[in-house]
Amino acid sequence: MLLSNRSLSAELLRPELVKRCQATSSVTLDGQSVDLRKACQVLSARDGRYEVDIVGPVLWREFITRYEPAELQRSGALFAQGFNPADPVNTPNTLAADQDGSRQSLTTLEPHKIPERVKGSRFLGKDGYLINRGSSFVMALEYTAQGPRAQAFLTCSQLGDPTSPLFYDQTQLFSAKKWRRILFTEAEIKADPNLQTIRVTSGK
Repeated sequence: MLLSNRSLSAELLRPELVKRCQATSSVTLDGQSVDLRKACQVLSARDGRYEVDIVGPVLWREFITRYEPAELQRSGALFAQGFNPADPVNTPNTLAADQDGSRQSLTTLEPHKIPERVKGSRFLGKDGYLINRGSSFVMALEYTAQGPRAQAFLTCSQLGDPTSPLFYDQTQLFSAKKWRRILFTEAEIKADPNLQTIRVTSGK
């Protein structure tokens, strides 16, 4: 489920959004005419998943992040029909009339530099998206007769120095959906080809 990269909002709203997009071949933005046909084609062809090897997810992310998190659950700017406890599977639903909005939303406590934004986007910067939320640590664990056996993702890596390859190595594994084995036993740890041992003494 975690690695399926499904988007519930896309599954609920993409067909209706594609219809509206195809009904309007162009729009005027900042005094310039913008051709929508290619974007409509991309949205129509994608399956709604956030995969790194296709271009559609960027278009959907730019659309859905125009709305605040609360608007993903109630009627208003995004949904015409809000969440109904009597029908929790099928609500909210139905795309509402287009509205605009902008607000920065950051959840990380790490020091960071706000990137220069692409015009018209809330979150997309010149160098891509700032990673500031998501699944930070994921582990799958089973208890066996030989002891615990587990694999994990450390999605934002472990080092705060952006000049180090350890700043992004685990993020790349997560992007490729490659689990990392957790070494638990002494034998597993000693067999690690990257093992380094540092002995610390008091000096007395």
